[in-house]
Amino acid sequence: MSEHDSEYMGAVLLQKGYLSTEEESQADIILVNTCCVREKVEHKIFTKLGRLTKLKRQNKKLIIGVTGCYAQLAKEEIKRRMPQVDFVLGAQEIRRLPKVMGSLRSPQKRQDKMPDESRQVEGFPCGFRRRSSIQAMVTIMEGCNNFCAYCIVPFARGRERSRASEEILREIKEAAAEAYKEVLLLGQNVNSYCDPSNNSISFADLLIKVHQIEGIERIRYVTSHPKDFSFRLVETIRDYPKICRHVHLPVQSGSTRILKLMNRKYSRDEYMEKIEWLKREIPEIGISTDIIVGFPEEIEDDFKQTMSLLEEVEFDGIYSFKYSPRPLTKAYQYPDTVSEEVKGSRLMELQALQKRIQLAKNQSLVGRVVEILVDSVSKKDPHALCGRTSSNRIVNFKGSPDLMGKFLRVKIIRSGPNSLFGERV
Repeated sequence: MSEHDSEYMGAVLLQKGYLSTEEESQADIILVNTCCVREKVEHKIFTKLGRLTKLKRQNKKLIIGVTGCYAQLAKEEIKRRMPQVDFVLGAQEIRRLPKVMGSLRSPQKRQDKMPDESRQVEGFPCGFRRRSSIQAMVTIMEGCNNFCAYCIVPFARGRERSRASEEILREIKEAAAEAYKEVLLLGQNVNSYCDPSNNSISFADLLIKVHQIEGIERIRYVTSHPKDFSFRLVETIRDYPKICRHVHLPVQSGSTRILKLMNRKYSRDEYMEKIEWLKREIPEIGISTDIIVGFPEEIEDDFKQTMSLLEEVEFDGIYSFKYSPRPLTKAYQYPDTVSEEVKGSRLMELQALQKRIQLAKNQSLVGRVVEILVDSVSKKDPHALCGRTSSNRIVNFKGSPDLMGKFLRVKIIRSGPNSLFGERV
């Protein structure tokens, strides 16, 4: 979501006549788009802003703006510590950027009062290229009503707000007309999508409507909350081939006791039931997840239950973190009973197990032929290209730049824990 916000702001600035530059010293305006999901981000933000204010002393016309989730929660703190910042726009206010840019009469004019308008969910500016030429990110809803005990998102992004399906489909049709092959539907909890103009249209209904758009060949989405993950959604993924065979379903913990403390609103057994649905109905499905270790009151037995869940599910990928207490959240009031040393050792043990699981799963694919959508140059080899399978596995192979954006059949010749290596069939 933050990447898409940055993409949106870049398009707005292009609309205003700016050009992008990789050199900060050449910039007339610099926006720092911030996150606050994890602890210790504050130091990084102010260190960055400190470096930028030195640039501003050299270039008095430089405009500096701070945007995003941390900006939403700490506006006054940013203004107090960094008076050189020209404006602060929180995550819920980013769509106001065009008016803010229009009202900046001089670099010294701070924007302490933002234009007063509703926080509706808006789309990408029509006619402007996105960062990727292959995948179009499209917001379908913002905010969250779940208030998980550890999560700051409802405070930074606000309550759930779904976007009208008609607007979403119009934006995707525009992307298809610009030759985008893949669409990534974005929301803090896409499963709870409900069209505000027609409450009968659910997320599964929206997926079917997107599936009907000519030119779009793949549909991805993030993120799903397990409590709202329905069997009808599983059937929809199964029955509509453009919907990618990949689900990101954050479990956070394998212990029902910890899940209750986290206010996740499902048990381990209920989560495993949904995993069973997916594996039974869509055998080729790729499943990834998020896991937090060291949540308050997590004892060794709770951690072992998380480890056993990894072994039982055999996730294709995980994002794993040590618990970070965040202000405003319910868990911020809990005693942080797990030491940093224990958190660190549990995280290393968890990641080592997952690495073994991923390596074994990837090795089982050696010799098979898979279809990929080529979407980038390999990070490790400038002479190699990179693509993804429908199940979201990364495949590197030797190829020329003219293959970008094409669907190819690739035979897997070797594997690592995080990616596959293949050759064109």
